[in-house]
Amino acid sequence: MENLTDDELKKESKTESKNDTLSGIINALKCLASRVPKQEEKIKNLEMFRLKIILRCACDMLVICR
Repeated sequence: MENLTDDELKKESKTESKNDTLSGIINALKCLASRVPKQEEKIKNLEMFRLKIILRCACDMLVICR
């Protein structure tokens, strides 16, 4: 993180903010889906999608830090 330029830090903070927003939306969708019977598979798929977004962000951050 110490080696990042100001522009890289700004870009990363925007990406992180977007990921936080998406994560919140996905969590809300999971909450809604949990109120409907037989939606366990959809809930699992939503969680996997959320985790993939987080992982992609982490991988992007590793590339930037190199």
